[in-house]
Amino acid sequence: MKNLLLFLGALFLTLGFYGQCGCNKVVIIVDNSGSISSTEFTDMKRSIDSLSSKILRNYNNTKIAIVQYASQNASNHTYHVSIPFTDSFSVATSWQRAYATGGVIQSSYFQDHLPGSLSKMRRDSIWEIGKTLDLKTDSCNTSFIIFTDAAYGGTGCCSHLINNNASLAPLAMAGFGEYNYLKSTYLSKFVTYHVAFGTGTTAHQAGAAISSKGGSYSGTIA
Repeated sequence: MKNLLLFLGALFLTLGFYGQCGCNKVVIIVDNSGSISSTEFTDMKRSIDSLSSKILRNYNNTKIAIVQYASQNASNHTYHVSIPFTDSFSVATSWQRAYATGGVIQSSYFQDHLPGSLSKMRRDSIWEIGKTLDLKTDSCNTSFIIFTDAAYGGTGCCSHLINNNASLAPLAMAGFGEYNYLKSTYLSKFVTYHVAFGTGTTAHQAGAAISSKGGSYSGTIA
């Protein structure tokens, strides 16, 4: 991916990893919707594997998890925990595309509504103590890195970074609520990386809002 090295440098500064002390848990959220072609997904995985390698090799006491997400429709948002938390580079890079046959996304999982999938993760309590992606045990510094080509999110189908239409994700918190829940509950930090340039200014504004401390930024992105 373009500008990956620049992204890595900004990432480490933004997330504020503790390095040799403390512990870090990093959740990489991967867009697995129908808008991501097989070639784009391969490129995205290559970049994520490179990122995982750099994080694990440069920061002790750090674990990485990989979660892919997609949606079938407004009432069926889903996710796939491809890699539970690990500090092994070989394990962290052993994942493949979920919801796909022969590398091609299944037609039923064509939508891209991250708040809907995050809502399901929250309702499944996967972040709680003893659950699949426990963010509470060990009191670690928690970070989310989102790889997506999603748009800001309008009133219709199908690509959304925010929930501004209750009919599309009725169980999800409105607006940036799902991100703010993770920030307030687990003191998580976010970085949003758009894998395809041209998703639009509003999409980049949404990415900035997600990555901001309060999750309510709506200003101009240069």
